[in-house]
Amino acid sequence: MVRPRHPSTSIGDTAWLLESASDHLAPPASHESDPLAAGAGDGEQIDEDSAARLTGRQKRILGGLSLGGLLAGCCIAVMIPLLAFPVMGRVAPVLGVTRLYNIGLAVAGAATVAFGMLPIIQDSMAFIAACLTCRALEAVGTAAMHTAARAIIINQFPDNPNTAMSVSETLRVALGITPAQLGLFFLVSSSCYTVSSLIWGRISDRVPNTYALTAPCLLVAALGILLIPPSPLLAGLQPAWYLLGLGMVIRETAIGGAYIPIMSRMVRVCVAHGMEDNLVTHSFVSAVFGAVFSIGNVVGPTLGGYITDLYGFPVAATGLAGFGVLVAIACVVGAVVTRDSLPK
Repeated sequence: MVRPRHPSTSIGDTAWLLESASDHLAPPASHESDPLAAGAGDGEQIDEDSAARLTGRQKRILGGLSLGGLLAGCCIAVMIPLLAFPVMGRVAPVLGVTRLYNIGLAVAGAATVAFGMLPIIQDSMAFIAACLTCRALEAVGTAAMHTAARAIIINQFPDNPNTAMSVSETLRVALGITPAQLGLFFLVSSSCYTVSSLIWGRISDRVPNTYALTAPCLLVAALGILLIPPSPLLAGLQPAWYLLGLGMVIRETAIGGAYIPIMSRMVRVCVAHGMEDNLVTHSFVSAVFGAVFSIGNVVGPTLGGYITDLYGFPVAATGLAGFGVLVAIACVVGAVVTRDSLPK
């Protein structure tokens, strides 16, 4: 039985909305003529302007997910999500994405409050153990929130998933700045990511073959990375504050175009290869996406730090840019190979 909606737009109202919207989700219209087609089902033509507009219900869903993403961005720990995301992908269809999201939000929030109270512990060993425990709980809660949130977005925004994904990303990233000496650069570059993500989300919802968007964005991001140290490949350039700032701005502005379309593309490919377009598939894709992202969070700093110790930061940054170029080439190949199987 559906509970009557409370007139308030508080967190409790958002929780009700997520529960009613996500635990009783209706699958999007099937696309019998083209399993990768997005937007039209059963031969019905969808107006792009109406598809781009978000309903009040969808806006409230995005608002709740974005606020949760802000907490998740503050609580993320590196190692634990790598193990937790696959588990959450299995738990989500059984428990329900709304319950999983609310549980993750509660666990991460409670662990954050507890973490702030740890200085009262006098014993050093007990303090370290409590720190690790709190951070582990924060990471598990964060993994639950991200898995559920991405599944909800894919399921509830079938016509514009990338736009919705970009909105949910902006609040978390925009406030994730550092108070260190380079804080201003992080603030400016993160702001560029915030603004550009909204644009990339709208564009990627209108580009049938998102490989064609990902490839050039990766190349531009690689250029930004090369400017930061600067790279030995850019002969004659010496380290300078303006190169650092320019490189960070270029990278953060371009990377959203490569990152945001990935998950919706993964869902479309899974459906095209026989998986059902339902919440189970969405939760599975969300878990895989989160796990791979966490692998990058583990391997990237570890390998990058090792290369930096051996050869210096400019060489490490050049290697990272080169890897981005290789992925961009793979995306170009993917765009050519899949161009006939995608909607025109």
